Amino acid sequence: MTGETNSTTADCLGEGERVCWIVYHVIIALLSLIGDSVILIGTTRYKAINLHRVLTIRHLAVSNLLLAVFRVTPQIVSLVAQRNVLSTFLCLLNLNMTFICTSTTAVFTCVLTTFKLLIVRRPLRTEIWSRKRAHVICGLVWLGCVLQPHQVT
Repeated sequence: MTGETNSTTADCLGEGERVCWIVYHVIIALLSLIGDSVILIGTTRYKAINLHRVLTIRHLAVSNLLLAVFRVTPQIVSLVAQRNVLSTFLCLLNLNMTFICTSTTAVFTCVLTTFKLLIVRRPLRTEIWSRKRAHVICGLVWLGCVLQPHQVT
């Protein structure tokens, strides 16, 4: 599905193609929910990875979970119903959350890569980084992506 909204593409698909898209989106939703939940539980409850850089992985997992809830789930519902069942408000929320979560996922991936580069380049200086600094960086990423101007058509 390459469409801009669910209402235009869900109506134009044949039965076989619609079923393929439903299966594809269900697999994506399940893998996102399972994978991101394992990351969040492993890093918070069991402290499987106990580093301050884990905060960026947690935020990345939260962003992916939001994307799965606000983007993939409405597409599954529209494909199963063969029409747009979402109200105008939910459609706009879907578009806005998709834009915000896609932006934050991209930026958190860049932040995580930058942190790894800094660890490789200066391994002794990374110990002075604090959890507070990591929280500030992640908060600035979320704030920048939420406040970034975008056009909803």
